[in-house]
Amino acid sequence: MFHVHALQELRRRLLISGRVDERVGKPLDRRERTVVDTLVAEGRNVTVLARARTGDSTPDIAVDGRAAEIKSSTRGNARAFAFRVGEVWDRQGTGLVFVNADESAIDHADLVGAMQALVAHGDAAYIRVIGRRADIELGRWP
Repeated sequence: MFHVHALQELRRRLLISGRVDERVGKPLDRRERTVVDTLVAEGRNVTVLARARTGDSTPDIAVDGRAAEIKSSTRGNARAFAFRVGEVWDRQGTGLVFVNADESAIDHADLVGAMQALVAHGDAAYIRVIGRRADIELGRWP
């Protein structure tokens, strides 16, 4: 992750913002692209991260030099989705999660409630739910 921090520091010094770097990571799917486009439009720098050679699970992106995961809610079970999001810290080593809720079949209030519970219990440090109905930040961005 050091190279991501160094790259972000260089971008900061050169006043470069609102860029996406996809040179090394896996191609973004359309749901991930929605989240990345939102972040870039806000002036954040996003770097798509490469997968670990060991086969271990790695975060999808780095946002302003901080590793983060993107999860998409497409089904209707809030508990099952919350379980997937709650595993991010253990599996990918980051407590920063962006949720694409554009196609979620979960009631919006139930989805936000489940994500709030994860932050409250310490299973995530920051979750941002991005969707057509709302854009909600839970927890603290470091």
